[in-house]
Amino acid sequence: IVADFIIQEDCISSPFAVDASYVENSLSKSILKSFRRAIIKILKYLRIKQGLLHTQFILSGNTFWLIEATRRCPGDLYSLLIEKSTGYQYCQNYLAPFIGEEVQPFDPCKSINRRIIRYTLSPKNVSTLESISFSKELKIWFETSTW
Repeated sequence: IVADFIIQEDCISSPFAVDASYVENSLSKSILKSFRRAIIKILKYLRIKQGLLHTQFILSGNTFWLIEATRRCPGDLYSLLIEKSTGYQYCQNYLAPFIGEEVQPFDPCKSINRRIIRYTLSPKNVSTLESISFSKELKIWFETSTW
């Protein structure tokens, strides 16, 4: 494993749709170690030598359950969330094995470590967005450039 990222996903507007996510950097080392051991078992069993393994899991306390392990590149601006949060060129490294290049290792010490949240606005009724309000005070930075 040369790079791995844990993304916290939440269902805020609906219990059945992920609408908020961010890079999670505070999982305990013991959970990460156990999780990586499980991923290495999957990689060995499937004889995967290079490339992406996108894995989803549920975590409760110190116990996790794998719910999906697939070779697909995740959607929902996932790659941009990682790139904006850490500086790691996720898309470039996802494509690398397909074009005969090496995947670059992720160095957390060189990470830009920004707290970026991806949130999908989900209005209850069809409408035109005129404003956004929050039930709690938040310090939010809006990036005005297009992705």
